[in-house]
Amino acid sequence: MTQTKRAIRVGAHFPWGMGLGEVGAFSQGTEASGLDSIWLVDKHTNWGELWTTSVVVASNTKRIKIGLDATDPYRRNVVVTAHAAATLDEISGGRVIFGIGRGTISLLKEMGMDQKKPLVAVREAIEVFRKLLAGERVTLEGEVIRVKGAMLSIKPAQDRMPIYQTGETLEDMRLASEISDGLEIWGGSETYLNNVHETIRAGVENRFESFRDFALLPWVPFSVDEDSSKAKERLTPRMTEVLRRVPDSVLELMGIDSAAVQPLRNAWEQGDIDKAQSLLSDEILEPWAIYGTPEHCTTRILNLYDLGVTEVMLQFTSNWQSDMEVLKDYILPGLEP
Repeated sequence: MTQTKRAIRVGAHFPWGMGLGEVGAFSQGTEASGLDSIWLVDKHTNWGELWTTSVVVASNTKRIKIGLDATDPYRRNVVVTAHAAATLDEISGGRVIFGIGRGTISLLKEMGMDQKKPLVAVREAIEVFRKLLAGERVTLEGEVIRVKGAMLSIKPAQDRMPIYQTGETLEDMRLASEISDGLEIWGGSETYLNNVHETIRAGVENRFESFRDFALLPWVPFSVDEDSSKAKERLTPRMTEVLRRVPDSVLELMGIDSAAVQPLRNAWEQGDIDKAQSLLSDEILEPWAIYGTPEHCTTRILNLYDLGVTEVMLQFTSNWQSDMEVLKDYILPGLEP
């Protein structure tokens, strides 16, 4: 499998609202552009179901990693999830990065489920996954997870499948530094990444020789255009919706004044979506997203590397084909030593 020469890896996240008929084309385009990975979300509110869609991705690619962003310990039995991950890994020839987090409370409630002891649940689930994927027979009478003598019929193609954890809270981040291979986070502002580093430092230094041996992977909305205003315009509708419901605690970690976001929230709640979008200033958006000219986007990605990021997960817009061409021809070459 060809390895990137870049110090920082670059992955692709499916565009918001993309039709299922485009999954194959997007997957092929991601690989042809020279990107390193492709990431899928496990939410019933995000178009395609994770596992069935990931098979389409695997069948349309040969090289890139397939990242799961991310499942949780509640909606599926952990043995079923581990079996699905092992199956996908064999189908893809050992390209799966397994992602897990505490899940989204609102979506769990829609399914009649509670987010019971999330840190305990994630810790116990990862323990079971590790053992099942290693071919062991597993019994665990945990506080949340209970397994009695389970064993998978197959092992993944990889000797050790990477397990990344999502970091929605500082407690999640600390747990990831203690038991996982990597951490998936929101956004890539300097303030946020410094907060993340401070939170995970002790756990990572206790387990790894180098800080970069622990994968740090921010999700970053992406849009590129020689006209920066057009690049921003493509991100504005979705990012307005995202930012109007982000907790103040997360805004604080990102270095964003929640008072600056409140007028946007107020306009949204009043049903004035156009006004809300007009209030999405560069000062609010820039800590979250990478957008603008090819030169500016290249610089932003290199800055992420300087801040300790090992891979950036770029969320594309409906303009993904054009953006991938710019990535291939201008941005990715600028990331090579």
